[in-house]
Amino acid sequence: DKLLAVLGKIFRHPEIGSTVPDGIHMPVDANGTSKGFAIIEYVSPQSAQKAVESINGYRLDKNHVFSVFNLASAERLLAIPRTYEPPPSKPYTPTENLFSWLMDARGRDQFASRYSDQTEIFWNDAKATGKEEPV
Repeated sequence: DKLLAVLGKIFRHPEIGSTVPDGIHMPVDANGTSKGFAIIEYVSPQSAQKAVESINGYRLDKNHVFSVFNLASAERLLAIPRTYEPPPSKPYTPTENLFSWLMDARGRDQFASRYSDQTEIFWNDAKATGKEEPV
């Protein structure tokens, strides 16, 4: 009951909005201890969204931090299958020569020039043009 009162103060804050009467439900186990989550129902979707935005990450104490999300996110998380199914593998299709970019018809070489966060790649074809040409 004490924890429900604390949750009520936090989740019914005037800046967030009001919950429906008895809108905070916190499941407990057979021993009467909390299962570690609560379901809060607000009177409007805007209030619920405001609660998600403002209370998510809120520190209750040094050991407890709130993780708040709406029902749509919870349903999406519950829809994830419990067992991993790897994606279907694609059939292998051999490619042409992997070094084709090195085989220029005119026998030119490429070189890279880096300065700060810029990279330029040049053809080494000074005989034909008299200067390097950017790729």
